[in-house]
Amino acid sequence: MKNCISIILAIGLLLPLNVKSQGLSCIDAQPICFIADSCCLTYPASVNNGYAESGPAYGCLYTQPNPAWFYFLISDSGNIDLTVTNSNHYDIDAICWGPFSHPTWPCHDNSMSPDSVIVDCSYSTAYEEILSIPHALPGEYYIFMVTNYSNFQTNITLSQSNYSADTAGHLHCVQPLDSVSSNSPVCISDTLHLRAPFVSNATYAWIGPNGFVSSIQNPYIAEFQSVNQGDYRVVVDNGELYGADIYVELENADEAVIGLSSQYGYTGTFYIYSAADSNVVSYGDGTFDTNVDPLSNVIHNFPALGTYDIIMICFSKCGNDTMTISVNITGVGVVDNILLSTMVFPNPTTGKCIIDGFPLSNITLVECRSIDGKLLYSGQAAGISDGSAAVIDLSNFSPGVYIISILTEKNRFFTKVIKSAL
Repeated sequence: MKNCISIILAIGLLLPLNVKSQGLSCIDAQPICFIADSCCLTYPASVNNGYAESGPAYGCLYTQPNPAWFYFLISDSGNIDLTVTNSNHYDIDAICWGPFSHPTWPCHDNSMSPDSVIVDCSYSTAYEEILSIPHALPGEYYIFMVTNYSNFQTNITLSQSNYSADTAGHLHCVQPLDSVSSNSPVCISDTLHLRAPFVSNATYAWIGPNGFVSSIQNPYIAEFQSVNQGDYRVVVDNGELYGADIYVELENADEAVIGLSSQYGYTGTFYIYSAADSNVVSYGDGTFDTNVDPLSNVIHNFPALGTYDIIMICFSKCGNDTMTISVNITGVGVVDNILLSTMVFPNPTTGKCIIDGFPLSNITLVECRSIDGKLLYSGQAAGISDGSAAVIDLSNFSPGVYIISILTEKNRFFTKVIKSAL
């Protein structure tokens, strides 16, 4: 077994950041540090999670399955011994690169490509690997990767075994950074603004999704897209290290959904579905309702029998959406939407449910939406063997309440379906 570094990751007290226990790529490497030789970081090893990215030199690791990435900064000069072990005694491996002047730039600028930056590499069939970093100096960064070669579930533990030795070096711990913010959620094609507090005589290092890096205090991303959604991290260095993570979310424009639930005489009842704060419905007879509540039923009395174009507009932060339906007020009652709920069984369901009374050939479209209005599925329903009823499959959806919309040639019907846990 080679000499090695044994690490302790202090999450909470030393790293009170909203961070994961392991990074799945070099740019997502997690900061680690230790405060005693009896303390350690333990995390669940990933399985079936692919291989490490191309670019870095991997030395003795000819394959790199299920990688977990970390980085650390040296605070006190000396030797660092890192020990990596696991609870179920499976085969794991490890490698360390350095020294570097920055915790994440080497992931982008090919600094990790030469074999010369590999400090140590430990590869064996044993359940424990040991790495050594000799003569580490204050201010040096090292990047560290552990692989779960076995691909079996186990808990991996990192520790610094020589923490108390006279010749031992020590790792620098990151302190929490307050007042880090953004303008999340961000609409598509708008500008994301990231903000960090001013720290005198400090450098800033931001990283984020889609390869984002920046060294300015308050960076921005113009033309924000879905690939930019995710976790962003900033590390501020003024001799002491401060850091914080924030999550940035993409906000889509809300969708307008309206359908005729029932009619009787000159009166029509409409089902409104929208997650927007402001909704307007025009009835095609010169009248309209403003500030219509989402997930509501709206009753309207028409002046005469005939065909009307009903227009619903929802207004949201990220844009407006419009849906138009044409309804024929005949004076004769039509299927009430409430009845559709009695045709759905089983409800609650753990997977598939049947819409009875709707032959598959009569259905032109099926939609499934979350309770907050997000469209999750739009397409055709499956059918039972004789085609006498439609089948909706919620097996791949999380437990919760969903809105099912059935579109036929003449009408749109809605019902709520509860997906329960197995």
